[in-house]
Parts: sequence; structure tokens; C-alpha cells
Amino acid sequence: MRKLHLLMLAGTMLVSQFVTGQITSPSPYCAAGYDDAVGMPVDHHISNVTLGTLNNTSGAVQYPGVHYAYYNTVTAPNLTKGSSYPLSVTHDGGTSIHFVAVYIDFNHNNDFSDAGERVLQYTINGPSIPNPATATVAIPTTATTGVTRMRVMVFEDDNYTWTLLSTNATPCTADATGSLDWGETEDYNVNIVGTTATCDTVTGLTMSAITGTSAHVAWTAVTGAAGYQYIVNTTATSPTTSGTNTATTSANATGLLPGTTYYAHVRDSCGVGSFSAWVNKKFITSVGINDVTASGAAVVNAYPNPVSNMLHVQLNGNVSEQATMEIIDVTGRQILLSSVVKATNDIDVTALQSGVYIIRYNDGVLTHVVRFVKQ
Repeated sequence: MRKLHLLMLAGTMLVSQFVTGQITSPSPYCAAGYDDAVGMPVDHHISNVTLGTLNNTSGAVQYPGVHYAYYNTVTAPNLTKGSSYPLSVTHDGGTSIHFVAVYIDFNHNNDFSDAGERVLQYTINGPSIPNPATATVAIPTTATTGVTRMRVMVFEDDNYTWTLLSTNATPCTADATGSLDWGETEDYNVNIVGTTATCDTVTGLTMSAITGTSAHVAWTAVTGAAGYQYIVNTTATSPTTSGTNTATTSANATGLLPGTTYYAHVRDSCGVGSFSAWVNKKFITSVGINDVTASGAAVVNAYPNPVSNMLHVQLNGNVSEQATMEIIDVTGRQILLSSVVKATNDIDVTALQSGVYIIRYNDGVLTHVVRFVKQ
């Protein structure tokens, strides 16, 4: 009888050790418990978690109930934006563990599903799951300042929510039966400190070398940019999809249609899944009337287009000594006539009124016409 009494007392002390100061509800985050399918518990557990100054030993046994605990009384470590920290998760090391995973809600939106928020993952699909499982966590410069949640998970799912084709863990354990089968989840507070990096918009967007089928777009470098994205299309409104990534400050757009209005859209990449607003520049590809297809014939290109001040007119091919070049408006009125035509011609159009104009090259045999827009 005395032995039974001591065992009951020890059990009471053990439960008290787990429960005191912890929260067993994950709200406002998604469910993170396990259901011990068909009444058969499997002791996959987390025994220690370290990150920065956080070092919590929770013991070599699962938390009772659904094996979830929010260690809200453990002091949150300060994690500085732009810095990196070693992360370690010690677990039971069971050979049937499917995933060890860690998530941090960097943008404080009460979920772990945003790009870059899974900061550690090992899976049975890999060569092995180490114990402890470790990673180096880089804190994004765009992370939201303040206390946020970190989720640590070790689990096995033989209820076939997880399959051998799965490549990524889920931060939420709810399935059709209520939860995944066997494992343990521990949530912690972490404190993001430091100044959030500004995500400045791109400036100095220019167009050059505009032809009937291509154009060159360039912009001024943004201090601290992680890269850029660009899109060239026929719509003035900002794109709703991702653009082409580039680490440089220029790009070549090809495969364009002659005589078509296009918009070059560019934005700054500011970190994990974070971008500035799009900025754009309008341009019109050149178009030829009575284009000459004979080999070596002169073809006219004019850029930038639209133009504010200096228009560059380039003649590709053989330029005749008898050639003339004129600028006319849409009514047919001649604005400029030049009998001295070179391969490259710079024309100051500052004084022209805004509108559409035509450049006409004529050597008495061949004629080539392009249009440009004066801003």
C-alpha cells in the first residue's frame, strides 16, 4: 500500500512539472497535437531546444494529452535582423520519425506558411535524420520587430496523411481524424530586434537600343537590394505575378512586336519574399513602312522612345550619299530635313510639342519610316 502511495505521488509530481506555467492551446496558431492513432502511443519526443540564448530541456518523455506545449514562460531570445544563430533540436532519435521541423513566424501573421519561415527540416526521405537536428537560422532584415512564435516538431504519421511522396512537413497537424498520429510539438516565443530594412522602389528607369523586336532597360542600383525582378508587357498596370529575377541593374527584352506600346516593370527584392512596389517605363518598338528586305539596305532605329530631349537615330546597313532624313508630324507637316545622314544621328527634339512624329529615311530608291513619341 505504501508503495502504491509513493507511485501515485511521483506521478502527481511528474504531471505538475509538465503543466506548470505552460499553455496547451496553440491559438491563434493552427493545431499542433497528435492523436496516438488506434490507442497506440509512440514516444516520439523533443528533449531539448536551443536557439541563441534559448536553451530549454523538456525531458525525455512526451508532454501529456495531445503532446503539445507552448513554453510561454521560457524567456524569449533576442534575434537581431540580419544576424544568424545556431539552432539545435534534440529528440528521441526513433528510426520511424518522418520529420523534424522548425518554423518561425517572421511577419507576425499568426501562421508559419510564408516563404522562408521553415528554418529547419529533416525528413525520412533524406539520407538520415540526425540527433540533434541542427541548422543555422538567418533572421531576415525584413522581419517584423517584436515577440513572435517559433514552432518545433518531431513526428511520425502512419495514418497516411504523410506519404512516401511527401517532401515537406506541415506546421499544422490537423487532418480528417483530428491530428497527426505520433509525435510532439513545442512552441516558444522569440523576440525579433533591430531595424526593419526599407524596401525602396527602383529609380532611374531608362530605355535604350529600341528596335522593332527588342529593347534595353536599365535602372539605378538600390542600396541593400537583394536583387531585382522585371517584366516587359503591354499593360500599364502593375503586374500581379513574379517577374524575372536578376542580380544586375539592366536587362534585354527580346521577342517584341514592331510598332507596339510596351511597359518595362521593375521592382526591388528586399529579402525573403519581400518586394518594393513596381515602377514602369513606357516605350514603343519601331515600325517600318515599305521596309526593304534586300541584304544591306539601311534600316532606321530611333531611341529612346518615348523621348524628352535627345533622340538618337541609328541607321543599320548601307547609307547612301544621296540619302535624306526628315521628321514630319501626323498631319504630314515637315519639321526637319537633313541632307547629311550618318550611321548615328543625334537630334534635339526638346522644342517639339508632345505627340507622335515620323522619321523618314529616303535615298531616292529606298524608303524607311519609323515613328516616335515626344513626351
